[in-house]
Amino acid sequence: MIRYAHKEDSPRILALIKDLALYEKAPLEAKATLKAIEESLFSDNPQAFCHVVEVEGVVVGISIWFLNYSTWLGKPGIYLEDLYIDPAYRGKGFGLTLLKELAKICVERNYERLQPLQHLLPVVCRKQYILQ
Repeated sequence: MIRYAHKEDSPRILALIKDLALYEKAPLEAKATLKAIEESLFSDNPQAFCHVVEVEGVVVGISIWFLNYSTWLGKPGIYLEDLYIDPAYRGKGFGLTLLKELAKICVERNYERLQPLQHLLPVVCRKQYILQ
């Protein structure tokens, strides 16, 4: 199931962020704390948003995103900061489902674009999240 994250998901979100950093061979770069995750995602004025993939009550994937703005177009969009699926759950289409959910939000809210972070561009995205 794909859903918006809840504050109770924060420990698992942080664990998946650290897993992603390890996968990217940059474990020391992931300096986020539980408090920082809770404040930035679940405060009255969130700075970012998170969708999770939940399988049998366990969060196994995340997409973390925030709004950006195009001055040329005069419209907001979504910037996808991270998308990560626990390796044990890859190959089931969860990554593609998360991307489709964000695309759906863009259409519903009339956002102009959905921009992924570099590591989600075609080759990696195809190999790790969509085709496996």
